[in-house]
Amino acid sequence: MVINFLTAKEVSELMKCSVPKAYVIIREFNAQMEQEGFKTNAGRVNEEQFAKAYGFGVEINIKQKQEQE
Repeated sequence: MVINFLTAKEVSELMKCSVPKAYVIIREFNAQMEQEGFKTNAGRVNEEQFAKAYGFGVEINIKQKQEQE
């Protein structure tokens, strides 16, 4: 099982915002996840949960990797 996490840079690209704003988004998202009983990682978000919450679809990282190649 592979669990992918998005960094602030990746979140900023997805949300079309600055990296500092992405950190704010991550902090708020992680606070919500902690309230729901999930463990979080500072400065990163679980890709699958983030995609579901913001309506991106689960294939975020796969598409990004294909574009970079």
